[in-house]
Amino acid sequence: MKVLVVEDNAHMQALLCDALKNHFGHKIEIVIAKNLSEANLAKAEHLHSTDLILMDSSLGGGEHTFELIKDLSTVYEGLMVAMSLEIAKHQAMLECGCTHACEKTNIPWFLSREYSTGM
Repeated sequence: MKVLVVEDNAHMQALLCDALKNHFGHKIEIVIAKNLSEANLAKAEHLHSTDLILMDSSLGGGEHTFELIKDLSTVYEGLMVAMSLEIAKHQAMLECGCTHACEKTNIPWFLSREYSTGM
């Protein structure tokens, strides 16, 4: 299982990684992109083998991920989860191409709903 986490906040990165490791155990590879440059690099290097994308709505410096989501949705067929602490951004991210939306703090619940622990 490979997960691409597009998230600029180091504390949130750690929480998401902990949730992923707690759910998937040793069967997980996590690729973190903290800005759009890293996300585009990860897209080129890892997208072909990525099973899940957790996508923040905006990154530091005013970078928004909407164009990245549109771009990814044309070539990626897996789950792409819109994550934001601002629920209003979920709809915009879904319209751009995310397949699901979840509050960042509810990612453990999302994982338990979407993935059985027997993976």
